[in-house]
Amino acid sequence: MKKIVLSLITLMIMAPAVAQKRVSDSIPSPSANNTNTPAHQIADSTFTIVDQPLDVYKGVYKDSLPYSGYFKMGSTDFFWVDFYAQGRKTVQYSFDFLEDIMIEEKNGYVQGRKKILDLKSTFRDNKIINGYTHTILPKAIVTKKHISGDLYEAVVDVFDIHYYNRITIRKNNKTVLIKNLKDSLSSLRIAPQHGILNISLNIDEERIAGNHRNDCKFERPKRNSLLRTYRLADREACFSVTNGINIEPYFLNFTLLEELIKQYPIKENGSVDLEAIVSLIGSKLTTDNQPISTEEEKSLASGYVVTAINGGIESGIYWTPFEKDNGMYKIFESGRMTEKGLSTLEDFQALFETYLKNNVVKMTPKK
Repeated sequence: MKKIVLSLITLMIMAPAVAQKRVSDSIPSPSANNTNTPAHQIADSTFTIVDQPLDVYKGVYKDSLPYSGYFKMGSTDFFWVDFYAQGRKTVQYSFDFLEDIMIEEKNGYVQGRKKILDLKSTFRDNKIINGYTHTILPKAIVTKKHISGDLYEAVVDVFDIHYYNRITIRKNNKTVLIKNLKDSLSSLRIAPQHGILNISLNIDEERIAGNHRNDCKFERPKRNSLLRTYRLADREACFSVTNGINIEPYFLNFTLLEELIKQYPIKENGSVDLEAIVSLIGSKLTTDNQPISTEEEKSLASGYVVTAINGGIESGIYWTPFEKDNGMYKIFESGRMTEKGLSTLEDFQALFETYLKNNVVKMTPKK
């Protein structure tokens, strides 16, 4: 049985080849490749705005700040253009970064090729109203789509040496759906139910993994499944996956599923926190694989169990609270409990890791 939690960076190394793009090469000034006219004015001809076609796009500074006209922002390969009127940003023009990569991959690199900016976004008081905002991370770009000021959808474009991918996070009423370009079969679904988030991975609409709390009740666990549990500050997280599933084609979604289960992005009113989901996914693509906005909630393992097709625990180990900080652990093999004892959850971690190291490859359910 393969361990599901692996590094997202590992996946990126294994992926198909594509021309390398420089995500984090920032533009040294608000307009790269510009021609200085008067001291306070810049001009740029490296792009074309579909909505405002010009040979040259000019921008004027006032007190060293953008005041009127067009100003290129972002990085060398991935940028957008802000339009200012009387010191206020009112419009932003951009393009689909992944689509541009795929065009270049198909037609080959052309030096000096103008970028075609065909996406238009509107701002009021420097806040997005309709359209797109972009955030550049070391290995990814997060693009958020807003409608009437509300976040509707986000895409995380991942670019690295020999790799690209797109993760799409879309809100549909109270439900959030997550898909990625490299996996056309599976998707993640996040939906609140009675103040609890149900997070599932589906293949052709069939749920094959998720966090339903009843799955991990070890007295009557979900049959024919691999179950993992974690103890967090205020709850226990459950992760279940149907036995016999080859996770490799759905590896990225499995990785995101377990992270979402542990992080549990839910607002106080019980709705899905779309911003938290986007931040979590983006954080996994930073250089050191650490969150970019909040510290990851500390989790301690409390169970790893395989159940038989006819129900009951076939093999595994789990811990349940007993009194105060103490608890009881149980170990199963071939459908029988072979060991039990008292332990704190902290002390259980060493026992848990040793058990997995010595037994995880043997944990295959009987048919």
